[in-house]
Amino acid sequence: MTNEIDICDHCGAKMVEYSHSLSKLLVNALVKFHKEFGQEEANLKDSSLTFNERTNFQKLKYWDLVIEGDGHSTWFIGPIGIMFINGFYTIKKQVVTFHGKVKRMEGPDVVFRDIVDYVYRSRESYAREAKPSENCSKQLTMLKD
Repeated sequence: MTNEIDICDHCGAKMVEYSHSLSKLLVNALVKFHKEFGQEEANLKDSSLTFNERTNFQKLKYWDLVIEGDGHSTWFIGPIGIMFINGFYTIKKQVVTFHGKVKRMEGPDVVFRDIVDYVYRSRESYAREAKPSENCSKQLTMLKD
């Protein structure tokens, strides 16, 4: 049995929905991009992303993890993306699209740790958790020696 794909009588486009899963490759690409550019807008060609990561990076927009910038192939990590990589945001594992637009979210709720097997520590996390030292000058002297 073959699946026949309906074609729009008006424009000739395929009438098909696509399911995308938030994969380890996508989440690792998000982390790599964040390490390189923080929340700054950047062109994917200026990143160290692999070819596979670059060609799939745009899928992260389906979960609102990244936002398309003003330039050609430029992106930045949005607030939801930052909360997600820092472990403070839950999203659905799958998204269903039709002509590049999200139709619905499906699957289990997931957090960053459910996708990758490590905890990402961003600069923002380190800054929030930094505590002043009570004897800073003594520690600095010991470091110099």
